[in-house]
Amino acid sequence: MANDAEERIIRTAAEDVKRAEALLKRHTEVTRAEITYELSLLVQSAKAAVDVAKCRGERLETLD
Repeated sequence: MANDAEERIIRTAAEDVKRAEALLKRHTEVTRAEITYELSLLVQSAKAAVDVAKCRGERLETLD
């Protein structure tokens, strides 16, 4: 169950990165609000991905 949740978090982060990259490619056409919104999503998913990495690291340390 934890692996499924972690996989969703990583998948979401990857999707957010793709959307942010696409937005940057057309930066002259987007509003400040659109950029701000996308950046907030990207920050949220990055934080979640970091949490996953920390948890996995802690689990790996307990296996040693």
